[in-house]
Amino acid sequence: MPEQHSVTARKEAPRQHPTCIAWEGVRIEPMERKYTAVIQKRGRWYVAWVEEIPGVNTQGRTLAEARRNLREALQLVLEENRRLASKERHRSERREPIAVQA
Repeated sequence: MPEQHSVTARKEAPRQHPTCIAWEGVRIEPMERKYTAVIQKRGRWYVAWVEEIPGVNTQGRTLAEARRNLREALQLVLEENRRLASKERHRSERREPIAVQA
């Protein structure tokens, strides 16, 4: 599971940031989270995925390229999941942060 580093909540209008989360007038600043990257050498390629989030996978000809591609894939999946969730909001739903130690 992602490791939580910091959360800042303030009552103000949200800035234009793709990963900013707001609910009931409280803005949650983006935080750095750590995930587990799994990278395997397969022939002339490196294949990589994020253990905690299905669908985040990529490849690269070098280890550095696989790592760059994996960071980009993870960012894109997180942003798209937030975008899709915001389209499907219901009036009665509550949005709030949740933290776990894993």
